[in-house]
Amino acid sequence: MARDLNLPKEIDGEKVIAHGQAAYDAGSISRSSWKMGFLYLTATRLVFVQGQNRLFEIPLDCLGSLQAVDRNWVPGKSVQQIQLIEESDGQKSLIFLSAKDPQEWIKSIEMVKAP
Repeated sequence: MARDLNLPKEIDGEKVIAHGQAAYDAGSISRSSWKMGFLYLTATRLVFVQGQNRLFEIPLDCLGSLQAVDRNWVPGKSVQQIQLIEESDGQKSLIFLSAKDPQEWIKSIEMVKAP
């Protein structure tokens, strides 16, 4: 719980709606490369931070499909992960996140994203 005290309540002036420790698969289809950090949900975007570095931020209006999928975490161990499709400038990017309670994250994102 002590770590929560140091997490930002705002990002760039936007109130943080949800946050949690997560891992981001920064690798390719053939080879995963997990980065540990924190995932933040604001009213307009998802932000993934590792230390002082933002590894990515996705405007919610650029999110296509969003679902929980079973994927390998470590060899022989499959866990449920969040699969996002970011649609920007005619390009689609597939992003995988591993976080506690992926279904709750999906509900929170969809609730914020809904008009």
